[in-house]
Amino acid sequence: ARLAPEDPDALTALARSARQLGQVGFAADVAEQLIRAERAVATSEGRKVRPEVVVAAADAWTADGPRLMAAPEGPGYVVRFEGAIALLEPLATQRADPALATDCRERLARTCILYGDMLASAGDAALALHAYARALAANPGDAEAAMHREWLVSRLEDEHLAARAALDRARAGKGSVGDALVGIARSLARQAKFAEAEEVYRALEAQIGESPELRFHRAVELLAVTNPAQARAELAAVVAARPLLGRPAFELAKLLERAGEIDAALAAYATAIERADRTALSGEGDGGDDWAVEAVDREETLQLLRLAGTAEPAPAR
Repeated sequence: ARLAPEDPDALTALARSARQLGQVGFAADVAEQLIRAERAVATSEGRKVRPEVVVAAADAWTADGPRLMAAPEGPGYVVRFEGAIALLEPLATQRADPALATDCRERLARTCILYGDMLASAGDAALALHAYARALAANPGDAEAAMHREWLVSRLEDEHLAARAALDRARAGKGSVGDALVGIARSLARQAKFAEAEEVYRALEAQIGESPELRFHRAVELLAVTNPAQARAELAAVVAARPLLGRPAFELAKLLERAGEIDAALAAYATAIERADRTALSGEGDGGDDWAVEAVDREETLQLLRLAGTAEPAPAR
């Protein structure tokens, strides 16, 4: 959406009306323009950004939460849930207006719950636990946040028990002990037990060496959450070492995208897609999985964001 002139009041009304009519994508697009316009006007008038404008934008982004957008602050891309959280947190913690703080804490908790649900559905369990924790920190009495967190914790505990059982079977000669230990490390990382997961990965590395497969699992399951820069370096090494595998390039592209390294992310997506296409019929690689479809979708989205003028290369660091 592009309106001229960029009047924050008109944009606020448009975003709210579009959301009420169910046009959540359009409303969220307008909200991006709204925040830029309000900040520009506030600067020119020597005042602060108005809370009601921030809330309107946050509501629009929450309603279209899973969609990718340019980060409101700094380079990189985030889903709109994260954009809404970034807008609401300062208002939820300010003390000048207690009623506003209470309202924004409730909105923030709701957004974090929805974000946690999205992450849990996508398999990002550790990040989902963090989102639910943020919801409870914002609104400690939120029964919905507590319930969703309990459901996920219970599921992760069951996964860990299954991983332990697989390890017992492997030690009895029914399966690979190495693969079972990777499963243990993965289950620990998904429970956000990062130090314990790291211990298992290090023990495996001491036993079997630093294989590309082990580096991949550690990067995706652990380092992507605890040390994204190291995860990017590890995945780049795996991409080079395993030219038939596309998923390492896909996981690398997602991390580059989030870091704002747009050219590198697009190149990594292209590599992932090319490898998936090349190996899908032969069965030699890892093409044909759901990640390959997602790679195409994410590359197209990133290209569209660039064409719209919201995707810029990250500044030199």
